[in-house]
Amino acid sequence: HAATVGFASAGDAPDEAVGAESVALELDCGPGVTLGVAVSVRVSDLRTGTAVPPSDYSSFSARTVTFALGTADGAIQTVNLNVVDDGALESDETVQLGLSAPSAA
Repeated sequence: HAATVGFASAGDAPDEAVGAESVALELDCGPGVTLGVAVSVRVSDLRTGTAVPPSDYSSFSARTVTFALGTADGAIQTVNLNVVDDGALESDETVQLGLSAPSAA
């Protein structure tokens, strides 16, 4: 079973006053399995959601998330998305993040 990294779940619409939303990435390498090598993936803003930076959220720079050698199945790592309180009463907006460049070392 090859290890994969994916979003743990779709995020809820945060209250803009909160300031930051944690986005969880989950490691899947099979029940009871730990990584024999480090695994990483790049997280980036696809800019295809309805929210617009910088008025709705701070620019999200692409970053690499790494799960270290020995990490257990189901482990979670998070990245933060800074939400901007624009003061406007509006419906829920979305930010689409994507995963790319998976690697094992």
